[in-house]
Amino acid sequence: MRSNPRVDNFFKWVYFHRKPVAVVFVAAMVFSIVLGVSLTNQNEPVQAANRQRAYEEQSELIESEQNHVNDINSHMTSFLSDVDNGNYTSALDNITYIIDNDVATADYYLKRAGTYVLLENYELAMKDFEESLVLNPSQPDILSLMGQIYIQQEDYAKALDVFNRSLELSSEQPEVTFNKALCLLLTEDYTQAADCFQQVIDSDCDESLKTDAQTSLDSLREAGIIS
Repeated sequence: MRSNPRVDNFFKWVYFHRKPVAVVFVAAMVFSIVLGVSLTNQNEPVQAANRQRAYEEQSELIESEQNHVNDINSHMTSFLSDVDNGNYTSALDNITYIIDNDVATADYYLKRAGTYVLLENYELAMKDFEESLVLNPSQPDILSLMGQIYIQQEDYAKALDVFNRSLELSSEQPEVTFNKALCLLLTEDYTQAADCFQQVIDSDCDESLKTDAQTSLDSLREAGIIS
């Protein structure tokens, strides 16, 4: 079979040039490795500087957070001390500082609302009670307190609303049911008031509360308002 000169020449070229080609290929690989090491060596000071800067930034962040915690704790300690000593204006300043400078919590707003109550500023107390309930709706005691304040303000519709909200969260609240009954008396809804008094009498509560409920119920009957 006659060979093809072009093919023969091609294989000869490969044969004679394979070693030089291999040497060049290996040399290129070695060069790239050396270059990579060289660049790594050159970048090492930069990388070390970056690591040091990251460490310093992390340390500063930790220190800042700790200072913040210490600051909030200091104001909370002062707030509690002020309340105990009857310094309600100073207590208000401290709890307001905490609310303004820390993550808002239901407890913070509740504490400030209580301070407003002590200062007899019921309007602002109500706003903070509502803020507290937004952050934590499951606070029947707060709703009960709000209802009593509304009764003082003669806003019986709002009082009944919060009493009902409180009882929806927990039906076993004889004190709330009693206060609701008083509110119903003030709105002249005697039938429902009598039902609430009876619920208190039938509940497992303090005997003095049962006695008050029974006395109120007997008074309604003696007056001929209910049968």
